[in-house]
Amino acid sequence: MTGIIAGFIAQAGATLKENPDALSATIAALYVGGLAGDFAARDLGMRSMIASDIREHLSEAVRSLDAKGETP
Repeated sequence: MTGIIAGFIAQAGATLKENPDALSATIAALYVGGLAGDFAARDLGMRSMIASDIREHLSEAVRSLDAKGETP
């Protein structure tokens, strides 16, 4: 989770002209991490999933929230 939060704060800092809001970035990272966990549980089941399964579903979670933002 720490890596996801750090990544969100770094992305906010790179795209915003002012200082990034660490609290908002943390809340967004927690939401996306939870959504990725939901996707992992859907695909793998609650009992068999591990933390790396959540990591594997992060891109799906981000794309589900902003599909247009992921196209070049």
